[in-house]
Amino acid sequence: MDAQKLTSLVVREMNDEITVRHYGHGFLMTLPLTYWDDDRVTLFVEPFESGYRVSDRGSTAVRLHMTGMNVEAPKVVESWRRSVAALNLFNPGDEDLELAHFTDADQLGESILKIAEASLRIDQLRWLHSAQIPVRFPDKVVRRLVKAAGERAAVRPNAPMKLRHGRIRQVTAAVGTDERRQIYVQAVGGSNRETRERAVEHCTHLFDYAEGLDFDRRLAIVSGTRDEWNDYYIETIAESAEVAFYGEPDQLDEVLKRRLAPALT
Repeated sequence: MDAQKLTSLVVREMNDEITVRHYGHGFLMTLPLTYWDDDRVTLFVEPFESGYRVSDRGSTAVRLHMTGMNVEAPKVVESWRRSVAALNLFNPGDEDLELAHFTDADQLGESILKIAEASLRIDQLRWLHSAQIPVRFPDKVVRRLVKAAGERAAVRPNAPMKLRHGRIRQVTAAVGTDERRQIYVQAVGGSNRETRERAVEHCTHLFDYAEGLDFDRRLAIVSGTRDEWNDYYIETIAESAEVAFYGEPDQLDEVLKRRLAPALT
């Protein structure tokens, strides 16, 4: 191992995990950097005058606000400014609390990393409000299933599922009170390639070896949106179960309504 090889390994890992898609007149870029709750940093890059503007579109402030923090409180504003002062951003704490930076094409990569670092730094201010335990993705899925089912009793977290040869394994949840019609749901998450591969392999193993479980009773709920996942992972899961994306509410609602109805009647 040498310095060049080490650098190449890090660059390759970053490159494989970055996703970019068209959004309005610019691009949304999702980076392999995550907040404490496994949400990934997503930035907006747009042409502006003779260069580019990189911003978080106010999402960092929204994250603080969602914890109940008053983002306009003097203590929060001052802490915000101090957190990113060394990054020399355009407006690290103005009235709309948007992180933004203007740059030319040659410095665009540096600007993207600056805004990402600023967002991660500021996200830590939530601890000024109160210490919070991150919600695991499987727990988020269970909560969403309870909401869709309309009653807690219809959803069984960590449900046992019988595999061939008599083995028993747990899935994220089973929905329905009649075991003959229950829908088995497995959450598939992960913040990097390694954790995602493990989650996909675990999901497909469970469903491929399930005993007497028809395809229409298998559902995999994947974290984030379709654009954030490699085609190979999704195609692999889709061979074993229907796939719904937690980050696409309309698609998830449609799938849950269609799939859960038979199990709840």
